[in-house]
Amino acid sequence: MGKKISLAVVATLMAITAAVTFSITILFSMQYFNQKVQSLSEREATYAKLAEVDGIVRGNVNGTIDETALNDSIAAGYMRGLGSGLGTYYSASSYASYLATASGQITGIGIETVAESNGYRKITAVYAGSPAEESGLMAQDLIVKVNDTDLANAGGVTYDSLMAGDVGSNVTLTIRRGTEESTVTLTRRNVTIQSVYSRIIADSNENNVGYIKIKTFDDQTLSQFISAFEGMRQEGISRFVFDVRENSGGSLEVAASVLDKLLPDGVLVSYRDKDGNEEVLYESNGAGTEVSSAVVLVGSGTAAEGELFAAAISDAGYGKIVGSTTAGDGGYRRFYRLNDGSAIQLNVGTLLTGSGTSFDGTGVKLDFTVELASEQKRDMTTLTDDNDTQLNKALEILVTAQ
Repeated sequence: MGKKISLAVVATLMAITAAVTFSITILFSMQYFNQKVQSLSEREATYAKLAEVDGIVRGNVNGTIDETALNDSIAAGYMRGLGSGLGTYYSASSYASYLATASGQITGIGIETVAESNGYRKITAVYAGSPAEESGLMAQDLIVKVNDTDLANAGGVTYDSLMAGDVGSNVTLTIRRGTEESTVTLTRRNVTIQSVYSRIIADSNENNVGYIKIKTFDDQTLSQFISAFEGMRQEGISRFVFDVRENSGGSLEVAASVLDKLLPDGVLVSYRDKDGNEEVLYESNGAGTEVSSAVVLVGSGTAAEGELFAAAISDAGYGKIVGSTTAGDGGYRRFYRLNDGSAIQLNVGTLLTGSGTSFDGTGVKLDFTVELASEQKRDMTTLTDDNDTQLNKALEILVTAQ
């Protein structure tokens, strides 16, 4: 038979429960209030110092203040003050430029260059179907003048500003090829960035290996990758080298989409926030193409989504990683657009591979460490199939894996 409980006991228990609930609520409320007060105090201190500086400047400066430039500098300084890797400020114009580049479509002549020590620019890539290609420009050509500006004596004028212009406008380049110089005038137009380069390499056993270089992850990368990868698959190639040695990132969504074409069903990437909570960002639909073996080439220029690509391939047991220590840039970043068209990019967590592996601060775990010569690291266009020790190691691994 069950025991009866008096109303007095029930009332006492209810009172105790209410008291405990009230105490817990008060405790959390006080903690929340204290956090807010601390945040407000810190914010007031920041604003007070800025107001003090602003008051002194406006009352004494001998010159005109450019308010837009001032506000951009204040916002940029704030983001820099957070510390390395935590955030970046984009002015309205730089954010618009970023979005254009991320789309894989730019206005220009369709070249990539690297700065020489004397100020000249060496062409490292010419996009297919671009004004540069149509004009006969080639990788290794040296740009010595842009219009009438000699790049060796450009002063404070930047190469990027000289090359910038609207669709339909012209730019005249003085090109040095070997010892010969020539002048060519090109018309700027919308150009598709070539982010994927591919070719077929014969290994030491005269068997074909598919080589695919992914320079960045923009809105054009997925279609370019599928075209290269599926084209090689149709030719019977099942062994691949994926080169992300100069890939410093781009769109996380695009990187996940490329991985989705390669990896089996499961989580592709998730992130851990500042409170330790984990959230899945992208999953594979299980339609990944099975290949017999793969190697990913990485280097010091491999960062962010470039590192994620390599880490995910390794994490899934899909391929080996060859190269040198990567950047260790594994932060998960989000953009927040501001009212004036500018934006901030903020590190809000840590990227994780499907199994929960992080490369932030450490870089991608290498299966084989192979270093390039310093000149090769500075200018990857000096690499050939003969002197590229990292590529040769990858081919050696693929031969062994047959």
